[in-house]
Amino acid sequence: MQNLELLFNPRGIAVIGASPDFGRPGGQTMQVLTGRGYQGGIYPVNPKYDAIAGRPCFSSIESVPQPCDVAVIAVPAAQVPQVVAACGAHGVRYAVVLGGGFREGGEAGRELEAQMLQKARAHGMRLIGPNCLGLVNVHTRAYAAFGSVTKPPYLEPGAVSAVIQSGGFGNSLVIHCAAAGVGFRYVVASGNEADITTPELIEAYVDDPQTRVILAYIEGLGDGRAFLAAARRALAAGKPIVVWKAGNTKQGMRAAASHTANMVGSYDIYRAAFREVGIIEVGDMEEAADFVRRCWDNRPPRARTWPSWRSGGSAVAFADAADAYGLTLARLAPATLQVLRENLPSMAALDNPVDFTAGFISDQNVPRFQRAVEAVLADPAIHQLGLLFATMTGRTGWNGPRRSPRYHGGITSRCSCFRPCRARRHPKCSRCWSRRAFPSSAR
Repeated sequence: MQNLELLFNPRGIAVIGASPDFGRPGGQTMQVLTGRGYQGGIYPVNPKYDAIAGRPCFSSIESVPQPCDVAVIAVPAAQVPQVVAACGAHGVRYAVVLGGGFREGGEAGRELEAQMLQKARAHGMRLIGPNCLGLVNVHTRAYAAFGSVTKPPYLEPGAVSAVIQSGGFGNSLVIHCAAAGVGFRYVVASGNEADITTPELIEAYVDDPQTRVILAYIEGLGDGRAFLAAARRALAAGKPIVVWKAGNTKQGMRAAASHTANMVGSYDIYRAAFREVGIIEVGDMEEAADFVRRCWDNRPPRARTWPSWRSGGSAVAFADAADAYGLTLARLAPATLQVLRENLPSMAALDNPVDFTAGFISDQNVPRFQRAVEAVLADPAIHQLGLLFATMTGRTGWNGPRRSPRYHGGITSRCSCFRPCRARRHPKCSRCWSRRAFPSSAR
């Protein structure tokens, strides 16, 4: 972390290409820096203006006072190499290059990127990007970024640090995790990774004492050995890495190559490497949020599970998936089974996984359902509780079980049924397998 300390904790930030138009990248950076209360120096650079966002505007980087550790570069690609050179000559240590038009766009862009990197190295500068949305220190509100993370609702401080190779989609992943209650430390959208790469950022997160969980969206890696070394350090430090790897098929590889120009390879190799170093691989936003939240809460999932289903078919599908993921469907104690017999319908299948039948969930059955859940959570053989609600209709089918007031007694985190989950610190999950669309009058 020491090598990148002033990148994540800059004493001053220059915004080159700053704009009073807060719809433009340089304008968004100025708006969020001034509006969110960043305590370091804020230096807009643009010869067209005298002031931006209430701050005096400088005609060039050479006139910006020191210390200024980070330059956010929001100018056309053709201008970037010379701007980087000027920043380096002025003593700026790091640059975040927001714009595209580099190697992801073809040979001319590849040459521009090489020139930019040569200028940076001549002055000992380090670069994030190009073709990226930048970085955020959520704790200090240092935004060297633009895009959705610079707009409300803002990220809350926490112990998760993220590196995302896609800006817009990666930010959506971060925001989805934040909506699930996850707090963030650092977020870096790394783009083309011409200089600072995903493995180096993971190394920095491992060294950061306030980072407990690492989230990564990866399309490709230029140095697989460096990535494995960083992941092994994270594993040894007890910092879980949750990875969404994209670009796994032929079509996905082509898309990744034109998106961030990252090197992609056989997904089988990535998957084997992830398993070797203990990486948690996810495949969608819901799954990512679930795993990050569990790891952040210091509650990594354990192996013995009691799933309870509204549909027997979904119970069978879960049993198959449980086997693939190394989950054991635990046998319930005789006392637990007796409570289930007394409270679930007589036709319910009580052998794990339990099928409590389609018609059981209703307002009048909430107390019985709660007693069944409490008995299962009290069983020492159970580490996790899984609930799956198959097809739901009407308002519940449209809104989903987490939102429907009718089902607050059964499955939302606010309900009395899940109070014992929170008290015993059991991981829980609930999901509606499918929803039917209903006309607007039913929504």
